Amino acid sequence: MSNLMKISTLLMSTIALSLGIHASSDDPHRWLEAVDSEAALKWVVEQNESTLTHLKSQPGYARREAEALEILTAPDRIIQGSLRGDWVYNFWRSAEQPQGVWRRTSYEAFRNGKYEWQVLLDLDALSQAEGTNWVWKGAVFRSNTSNQCLIKLSDGGKDAMEVREYDLATQSFVPDGFFIPEAKTYLTWADEDSLWLATQMDADSVTESGYPRVLTLLHRGQSPSEAKRVYEADASHVLISPITLRDGSNSHHLLMDRTTFYESQVYLLRPDGTTVLLPIQSSDEIQAIHKGQCIVLVRKAWTYAGKHFPEGSLVSFSLDEVSTDGGITTVQPIFLPTETTAVKSVASSRSALLVNLNDNVTNRLVCFEFGTSGWNAKAVDLPPNGTLAISSTSSESDIAFLEMEGFLSPDSLLELDVISGEWTTLQSLPTRFDASNLIVKQQYAISRDGTRVPYFMVHSKDLEPDGTHATYLYGYGGFEQSMNPFYLSTYGKLWVEPGHVFVLANIRGGGEFGPKWHQAALKQNRQRAFDDFHAVAEDLINRGITSPEHLGIGGGSNGGLLVGVAFTQRPDLYGAVFCSVPLLDMLRYHELPPGASWIAEYGDPRIPEERDFIAAYSPYQNLRKDASYPKVFFYTSTRDDRVHPGHARKMAARMAEMGHPHFYFERIEGGHAGGANLTQYAELYALQFTYLQSQLSKAN
Repeated sequence: MSNLMKISTLLMSTIALSLGIHASSDDPHRWLEAVDSEAALKWVVEQNESTLTHLKSQPGYARREAEALEILTAPDRIIQGSLRGDWVYNFWRSAEQPQGVWRRTSYEAFRNGKYEWQVLLDLDALSQAEGTNWVWKGAVFRSNTSNQCLIKLSDGGKDAMEVREYDLATQSFVPDGFFIPEAKTYLTWADEDSLWLATQMDADSVTESGYPRVLTLLHRGQSPSEAKRVYEADASHVLISPITLRDGSNSHHLLMDRTTFYESQVYLLRPDGTTVLLPIQSSDEIQAIHKGQCIVLVRKAWTYAGKHFPEGSLVSFSLDEVSTDGGITTVQPIFLPTETTAVKSVASSRSALLVNLNDNVTNRLVCFEFGTSGWNAKAVDLPPNGTLAISSTSSESDIAFLEMEGFLSPDSLLELDVISGEWTTLQSLPTRFDASNLIVKQQYAISRDGTRVPYFMVHSKDLEPDGTHATYLYGYGGFEQSMNPFYLSTYGKLWVEPGHVFVLANIRGGGEFGPKWHQAALKQNRQRAFDDFHAVAEDLINRGITSPEHLGIGGGSNGGLLVGVAFTQRPDLYGAVFCSVPLLDMLRYHELPPGASWIAEYGDPRIPEERDFIAAYSPYQNLRKDASYPKVFFYTSTRDDRVHPGHARKMAARMAEMGHPHFYFERIEGGHAGGANLTQYAELYALQFTYLQSQLSKAN
């Protein structure tokens, strides 16, 4: 360490001590970072007992839990299907089978609603037989017609998973087939007897973030440690992952070396294990391969071969024109963004490229066909003002499954004929709450720097602007994730139908308006996301919707950081805070795996000038004994291997040390998603809304 850095670090420590901030090395709650230590788990049990005893004894808790479970396990839920050849695959949980079953039915039976399900894997039975709480993490098919696939299973919902080979013909695991022990694993089929595999084999095979850094070509009969090493990334990179993109019946294997969270080197993987670096910017992302064209989303403005493409553009180049040294000659524009329109997702069918666009935070679908004159757009006439998701496509079919929903509009599953543009409703979710007297409004708040920030508001049509309405404001604001309208379902039944207000904020850091909306709140500009959130809260108050004592906020993961900052910066503005699986100790997040992978989003606390701007907002360091905070509810999971439970544990312990009342609940299993089965999700919803009701009850 240089003398200058030593002086800077000493100065920061002196300032921290003068403000009553614990320096990391003097953190008295560091012991809570030991996830499974006896002392830490004893503390967790004590916290859980106190919180559950109080909240479950509150009026309405049992009713809310029963209503949530009824919605989550309803047999008339949308059956989300993945189209593979002549079959539609689905994973389904129910009250009778809370862990779930993986099953399939024929395409004709699925589209006609006359399901003839073949159960391929019963996770409840498997869990009971093996004494493990298996959580479904998906399947990797070798092709649409092959019977070979790989099943991914997680113990309790962690990101780390075990992988087993499965034979669709015999509908059973393959004896002595491919098996990858529990790890954070990325893999794809190379051929019927080989896998491209990135997994943890030893301490040297993972990055500083805890993800794999070594790509191997694993042949049948080998253990991962015996496989041929094809590529090794530097330990400072985030991770590597092999992927397969299909173009018709052709498969293209790629290797993503993610140098930072938002930058990658992308290589074509040749059958002999050699690689060719593709000539795209490190910030760009490959979306698909269609008709030999490699589809790229441009995240930073790019000029190539005399053509300029602004950030957010969708472009393509021919894989056939890639030279041995990775050069290309022509880049074709597909879609160029506007101020309010951005690419949300991309998928390909046999004949067209499907592009789902965010248009002022609602969606519309455009199909692009490639020909001798380049790309030609054809809009799809779908119901307006909804949120669209491309549920399933196949590179060997021109049928696509789409999902449509809105705050008050239950989900619908549509079948789209990509060639004709005609669509048919296959399924419609029944209403889960009474929306007859509800209305949705899109409003705008003005942030501290003058930026216009949109948000959605759902409330009764006859709401009086008297500032007394219990309001739940939800936000995320990070990682270019767009917060689009969704059917409120459980939220609607437990919160909006009883007469309360729900608000969804579209703050900077998200992806609502493309890369620029995200990049506006990166690193040293993170405060903009928090300012946007405060501005939405203040706008709600100024409009007479609510007031601080009736305004609750919530968010999970990065959204947990958002609300953690919100209540420490503006405790006067909020009456309740539901802080779920959060990041909170931002001066140490990079030391809690896999936090180092997010340095490109937040900055590096090891660099003095970056530590300064992180320290300015880090919730754990900015708690004050003399402040008056709302009674926060912290929720996390012991088995969360994405955001370390130490964040929530230490924050709760420090608030207790300072005498600030709070609630804390840590589920032993469930991972980052918050639950391992539907019963656990129902309990969490009931706890969440019972807490909000009790804290904001003056509004009733």
